[in-house]
Amino acid sequence: MVLDTKKGEFKLAFFERKVSTPRDVGDYRLFALSFNTKYIHPIDHIDLHRQIDEMIYSSLTSSTSNVSKLQNSLNNTIAELKMESTYTLEKDVRIKSLEYLVIK
Repeated sequence: MVLDTKKGEFKLAFFERKVSTPRDVGDYRLFALSFNTKYIHPIDHIDLHRQIDEMIYSSLTSSTSNVSKLQNSLNNTIAELKMESTYTLEKDVRIKSLEYLVIK
């Protein structure tokens, strides 16, 4: 959102998906709206700013939540790999001790 006071324009731009599951920048297109500020009441300016702030805050909290979930998942995976490694090492030790007993 941009308020250009010299030109008297209020511009709102966002990215729109071209495909259902975007994978890179080319899968988006820029969508922009432009309004003349003399036709927008100051109360509407304030309300629009408030709504956009809420959308940005919502996006940030959603992203932060996703990062937290991914970090927890990564930590759990690391712990599982360590346990699996320990289990494999124990199995190797048991096999070697059994081999030692069988060889005797």
